[in-house]
Amino acid sequence: MTGVYGSQARMTAHIIAAATARGSHIGVGTDKTVVEVSKEAEQAWLDKLLRYATWFAPLLTTCPPTYFTGYRSGEARDEKELAMVKRKLLYPLGPVGYDHAGQDYIQKGDLEGFIVH
Repeated sequence: MTGVYGSQARMTAHIIAAATARGSHIGVGTDKTVVEVSKEAEQAWLDKLLRYATWFAPLLTTCPPTYFTGYRSGEARDEKELAMVKRKLLYPLGPVGYDHAGQDYIQKGDLEGFIVH
């Protein structure tokens, strides 16, 4: 699991370095840079994850109460609640896939999907 932390650290370092290299700062005389994910990029990432959410569907109905099931048993859920649970699932292609996605993004060398102030 520590490999995921390394992936996140590399991505975070890339975002910070690229954002600060732009020299954008909030306010005159400050050295603060703010980075936000654009709504479009957030939705695109979510859409990617939701394409694979059905892979985890058995977890939602057969596993005992755990982190994966929101600490609930497999009782029936309404569509709204099920949609929210799907948004909180793990990266569906596993830690290696997550690392590859991050490396691919970093190799582009830009901040596509981020807004820098």
